[in-house]
Amino acid sequence: MRVPCIKLGLAVVSAVCMTTGFAQDQGLANSPRPGSDNTGDKIISGTAIRSDHSAVLSELLELHHDNTQAGRLAETPSGEINPHVTPDFLKLAPADPADVRAGQDTVQQRSSTNPTRTPDPLLSFPGYSNADNAVVAGRVTPPDTNGDVGLNHYVMYVNLGWMVFNKTNGAVVAGPFAGNTFWQGFGGVCQTQNAGDPIVLYDQFAGRWLFSQFVGTGPADGHQCVAVSDGENPLGPYTRYDFVVSPGAFNDYPKIGLWPDGYYMTTHEFNAALNFTGLQLTVFNRNAILAGNPNAGFVQFSGATTGQDPDFGAIPGHLEGAALPPAGTCNYLVHATDAQIFNLTGPDRYRFWEACVNFNNPAASRLDQINSINVPAFDSNLCNFSRNCIEQPNTQRLDSLGQFTMYRYNMRYFDNEGLLKGVVTNTVDLGGDRAGVQWAGIDINPVNNATAIGDNGDLLGVVDFGDDLSRWIGSGTLDQDGNIAIGYTRSSDTEFPSVYYTVHERGVDGAGAVQQEAVCVDGTGSTTGANRWGDYASASIDPVDQCTFWISNEYVETTGNFNWDTRICAFSIPGCGDPAPPQTCSPEDPACYLIPILHILLGG
Repeated sequence: MRVPCIKLGLAVVSAVCMTTGFAQDQGLANSPRPGSDNTGDKIISGTAIRSDHSAVLSELLELHHDNTQAGRLAETPSGEINPHVTPDFLKLAPADPADVRAGQDTVQQRSSTNPTRTPDPLLSFPGYSNADNAVVAGRVTPPDTNGDVGLNHYVMYVNLGWMVFNKTNGAVVAGPFAGNTFWQGFGGVCQTQNAGDPIVLYDQFAGRWLFSQFVGTGPADGHQCVAVSDGENPLGPYTRYDFVVSPGAFNDYPKIGLWPDGYYMTTHEFNAALNFTGLQLTVFNRNAILAGNPNAGFVQFSGATTGQDPDFGAIPGHLEGAALPPAGTCNYLVHATDAQIFNLTGPDRYRFWEACVNFNNPAASRLDQINSINVPAFDSNLCNFSRNCIEQPNTQRLDSLGQFTMYRYNMRYFDNEGLLKGVVTNTVDLGGDRAGVQWAGIDINPVNNATAIGDNGDLLGVVDFGDDLSRWIGSGTLDQDGNIAIGYTRSSDTEFPSVYYTVHERGVDGAGAVQQEAVCVDGTGSTTGANRWGDYASASIDPVDQCTFWISNEYVETTGNFNWDTRICAFSIPGCGDPAPPQTCSPEDPACYLIPILHILLGG
């Protein structure tokens, strides 16, 4: 695909126009990989337009108070914020109801449960709520539930504020604070705007916290604000940046993943008229940011999709765990693709892109589509994408976000298997617009880009327990043994929105099976006045023991207009981290005698 060279006219941005895609012959390290299909048209590189090192948090809070009193900060009116738009190219009505029915039947057949009970929470405690918003910013919806766990703390960063918790007992350490507190005294729109769509990540390889949010649709350009803590303490101080990632446009729905070479961010790009123009991948130079380089830059795959290209909702990989993949391993993007609604031929599938970035020579960077994984049919079209969809015990229905691949695409490297293993979740229609969480354990061989459903195809299923409940807004991850945990919201016309979770224990649960779900918190109320829900959730693995799962999601305690609460839960699978049992062999097996003989001959 070819496009004209675009001159952006910004001193900090340069455009490199590629005539045949990203995978030009740039030497062995940047040559097309096996199974690749080059995509995209233009690579952009740039640097931060503003950067500094912050004062301590107490001074930032004083500045925020003074700026608020002086009217120097933009006010966020209470109500719905950041109204994400579903692109017109998504197919709203099924062409053949029989095909959809077959897809629903297939999904239900893949819904399998083990009678074993998922472990109860080790901790369950309240997170940030809209009542906290009323103190620091104004009551808004949705929360965009997001959090991560470090060595000593759990940090939650939502619309439009953040809090820090003691991960031992769930006690509040600090907060609530407004979402733009990080950038007080910084100047520019990062200081004055508090628009949300926040992300917090714990960088376990550096022992640092990453905070980021956009500045909304008001400014002429799309800014992404970034703050990184000096060390393990999430209360700062911080190195701060303002990146213009979408000149003259709006960088909606940012999703960020950690990789050894960069912080990878996908955004849905909208023009000034709020028409969807494509998915964009921006990679911030992690080493430069961690070093506090004032000219820290980014490489961006812009124009890689168009308004008719079916990549809406793709998200980047986020590396968890203690092990690094082989040096030079590129990151991956994933998309759970219902072929019918994305107007594609062929079966439903998981699609992948390999993203390889060269900060020294941005033109050598590339974004290649690699082998997809075909899966049985599933239906992502709930309620024809109407946000009035999921039932709760009142007439107000809730958004399903069925067209999105849910955040995060958590991955970890298993060096004993030579594989990157990840978990992908998305919401599917189980029939009659009742929602279930489809989950997949994905294996990627970083040497040859071979992709597969993990454990010989066993790691593909749907969270459904044969009742009338909807389960959606899922997020999953893996522990060090390869066990999978999935957190989600569940609701029905008789059950208030609540937070639950389930697990797939590796080597114990059958193909596609999950254990009987456990409750993080049961809701006691419904939200009214708005249909937004989510828009995403979090699942993380504890960086200390690599076994404790941490999830956060939305629920409601008290019925009311724009009422929402969040909950944080920690749990683990018994036996995680235990050494493998010693290998045994039968006396009738000749290898039983051969092994000790070989051991002696080899000098053991």
